[in-house]
Amino acid sequence: RLKPLTVLEAKLLASAPLGEEACGFEAGAEIDLAQVGEAQEVRAALLEWLVTVPACQGLIHRKGVQLRGAKVTGGLDLQDARVDYPLTLQKCVFEEKMVLERGEFHYLDFSGSQVKGISAEGIKI
Repeated sequence: RLKPLTVLEAKLLASAPLGEEACGFEAGAEIDLAQVGEAQEVRAALLEWLVTVPACQGLIHRKGVQLRGAKVTGGLDLQDARVDYPLTLQKCVFEEKMVLERGEFHYLDFSGSQVKGISAEGIKI
């Protein structure tokens, strides 16, 4: 259900074990959120899978999941999730509401991102 991967999704899966950032734009480029579009798409379902499926946990570098300049499609549902490494989603556009209720997160960074809403009752960071 997660294939085929978009270009940025493939970059994200390759960069997470290395502790590197996956970016929808050239490295170091200034990101204008109005320019984030279809070419930078990452499905929320893929992000959920990457950060919650036990088989993936041992593959993610201690620096965590780092994504910048992405258009996150679908609702990101991390309700009741436990994420023991940094989750950095900077300069991203989230198409739908984010659900983080009762989640436990080592570190969250959504700086510069545009979100439709965040539901975070009972969250622990």
